[in-house]
Amino acid sequence: MLILGVNTVANACEAALVRGGALLAELSEPMNQGHDARLAPVVDQLMRETGVAFTDLDRVAVIVGPGSYTGVRVGVAFAR
Repeated sequence: MLILGVNTVANACEAALVRGGALLAELSEPMNQGHDARLAPVVDQLMRETGVAFTDLDRVAVIVGPGSYTGVRVGVAFAR
């Protein structure tokens, strides 16, 4: 199972690809705010660098806390 995980609730905008519990790739940009503007470009870069297409994904996972309510909303909205 190939999973894209995103984290927008911490002091970084992060994305990772995991298969079978093994980390395949990750990308993280330190930031305190502005996750909404950077999440899509971070995920796009990760996907391009790994050659994975969105249609290859089985699941999208989002970290939902602890963290800011706005950060949670950004991550969940992106996943949807």
